[in-house]
Amino acid sequence: MTKPSWGDFATFDESAYPELWDGVVGAWCPSLGPTGLRLHDHSRRSIWGTMTNADPATCWAVNSGQYSLALDGTNDYVTTADAPFDLTDKFAIAFWCNITSGRMLLTKGNMGETGYGFDFGGFTAGQIEWLTLQNGATYINRGFANPGGWVHVCGMFDSSIAGTGRNILYINGVQRAGTVTNAGTVTAVSANNNNLLLGSYSTLNLFLNGALDDIRIYSRVLPDAQIKLLASERGIAYARRRRTLRRLAIGEGAAFKAYWARRNSQIIGGGV
Repeated sequence: MTKPSWGDFATFDESAYPELWDGVVGAWCPSLGPTGLRLHDHSRRSIWGTMTNADPATCWAVNSGQYSLALDGTNDYVTTADAPFDLTDKFAIAFWCNITSGRMLLTKGNMGETGYGFDFGGFTAGQIEWLTLQNGATYINRGFANPGGWVHVCGMFDSSIAGTGRNILYINGVQRAGTVTNAGTVTAVSANNNNLLLGSYSTLNLFLNGALDDIRIYSRVLPDAQIKLLASERGIAYARRRRTLRRLAIGEGAAFKAYWARRNSQIIGGGV
């Protein structure tokens, strides 16, 4: 597979779906192409991911026709900086995963630590679980059976909803009731100093054997329509807006050339 150039995708103002960039505080998309042992953050916050115990020759794998971040379930994972992921009242985390075995998909903090945490994965085999923690002991845990293959997951926390309903889990764009374990009432998710980890858990050797793609963290909850859009295609948020000049009866190919000429500060003549 040919590695895409950085001009092949779009963020924010050039995206075909700018609404998917509203409130983004972290965005990593391995399917955009290999970047060695550094996972690029496309949120413009420069929160790079560092691959640990990983081999670039194997961790960038082509899966279902696209690159993904492949983790071996033994000891490799990705870590990012702590900030700005201390989100307390309303937030959403969305990603694609293809799980072979292993436990943890994405974590920040863990049980028994002062402060808060959230994680995807869980301690129940064969389930995708969405867990939020308050003060290290009080938690809401919502689980749903993993349907297998590439799965889009979105977990949200909304403090304005009562009780265990504050934890909301979507699988493949559909909200799932799942099973809920609640040891108290999480009213808000309070901060800690743990890094965000992809494919691992902070103090336990619960590594992911599988693949991850298009990981996005929002400082808001997402409406159904946006979750369904994210679940419609891996990397959909990076699709470039079509800039055609159909009202002037100019073909799409000509408009594309004109767009890139403008982008490169070239003079556009009648022969574009």
